Amino acid sequence: MTPGEDLRRQGPRATKLLGRSAAGSFQQKRRAEALQRQAEARRIRTDHARNLALGEEASGQLQDVGPMQVDHNQASVGSAKQSQARWRRTGSQDRHSKVLRQHYADQLMHPEWLTDVPEELSSSWYAMPRPAGKRCLVIAAEGKTISRQRNGAVLHATFRSSLPGGSQCSHTSRDAFCILDCVWDAVQETYWVMDLMCWGGHALYDCSSEFRMFWLASKLTEEANSSRETNAPPQDADMHHSQAEIIPAEAANGDMEADDISAAPAAGGALDAGAAMEKWMPDTDAASAATGSTTTSSSSSQQPAGSRYPFRPLPAYSASPGGLKEAYAGVVPYERDGLLLLHKEGHYHQGPTPLALLWKDAACSRYVIDTDAKGVIPEHQQVVLEFRMDHTVATGDDPPQVVGKLPSSFVERLGPSLRPGSLLRFSIREGGIILAEGQIVRADLHLEAPVSQWRGRADPSSKIIFQHLARTKPVEFQELLAASVQEASCQDDMMGHKVADA
Repeated sequence: MTPGEDLRRQGPRATKLLGRSAAGSFQQKRRAEALQRQAEARRIRTDHARNLALGEEASGQLQDVGPMQVDHNQASVGSAKQSQARWRRTGSQDRHSKVLRQHYADQLMHPEWLTDVPEELSSSWYAMPRPAGKRCLVIAAEGKTISRQRNGAVLHATFRSSLPGGSQCSHTSRDAFCILDCVWDAVQETYWVMDLMCWGGHALYDCSSEFRMFWLASKLTEEANSSRETNAPPQDADMHHSQAEIIPAEAANGDMEADDISAAPAAGGALDAGAAMEKWMPDTDAASAATGSTTTSSSSSQQPAGSRYPFRPLPAYSASPGGLKEAYAGVVPYERDGLLLLHKEGHYHQGPTPLALLWKDAACSRYVIDTDAKGVIPEHQQVVLEFRMDHTVATGDDPPQVVGKLPSSFVERLGPSLRPGSLLRFSIREGGIILAEGQIVRADLHLEAPVSQWRGRADPSSKIIFQHLARTKPVEFQELLAASVQEASCQDDMMGHKVADA
């Protein structure tokens, strides 16, 4: 006889206890499974951070590519340095660089653009004055520090920093590495730390923004107070002799997203393909120049021996009325480029997330409406969309939002030049954008030109809508402030009622 059958023989009370025991066992199993899933998710995140910092996955991919080869050419005739050999990049080197770029690309969180005022702004969000500069991923590991742009290309090659694992002095073990989300301020030669994903080998992807902001401020201050980098040259011969120091927040007070046929829109629109045909064919010289400029920019940004790259945390204010005003107009030691709103409970999510929002106006940013390469605001709004297998063009959201479709005849004329994944620039003409429930359902798109794949991705729908509103009816700071004031007032009234009831 089983224990359950024995309890049933003892009457209704025993049967009730059996039911409770079974229910408790089921709930206990669910709790155990939830803990197991949580532990597995943390293990995956930790492994990802380790692979990113130590390059273990990239090393395996490089072995598949094969050994890197370098050609030593004979000295050029007529050169003043005829005895010096010329180094030429080979296809193998290019493949190595591409593998590394792909490994480190798209590791940053991409805030969406604010197109409506979020609920619970005052109590649930941070407001951060965003610095103008180049968004980058900073990795400190195995005694050296390196920074990379959003597309994975190197911004600053190996240099020393006081971050955990960022120099021979702070490199205590192989697992003591650090991964930061920063903005490089070329004017001040400073890294402004917006967020952190890993510190001392501890992955923080699944921690709330509230905890990450606290951890960031406290750890940077600890590192600044405990040890500063010495001026001794690094041990590695291939390491650039430059240093980076950590400056606590209190001492700091003395991207623009560059990402920025006629497609027949999903619900109508015209195709302006005539002029676009001439612009479509790729310019190999321009492509080479673009590649060269990226390489030149990376190498030219290397600082001379003995220079310092300070790491300074951004101020994070609760989005209360006072905090919003301070983030919007308070004194900051850098050029402000709008506001970053961060939900306090949001985790660090690679890629687009609605729990981080960008907002700007002319009073707090020079870059409100997108400009062309010459810095001129075009007559019509420009958008970048991705061409897909079914001839549609879509945004860079996850999942993508289809905005229009290219006529089959036009795609056939372009032939193999137009491939799925190609990025295309469009202008939005008189028909404008039609929205329904916050999504783009129709747009008057006219193809302008192809876009370099170095850009990485298409515009998210939130950016397209933000730019549209900026030209027509922008979300103003007073709307944000009014929402924060109203919520704060409601909270004060609720507290007053509770006190009165008590």
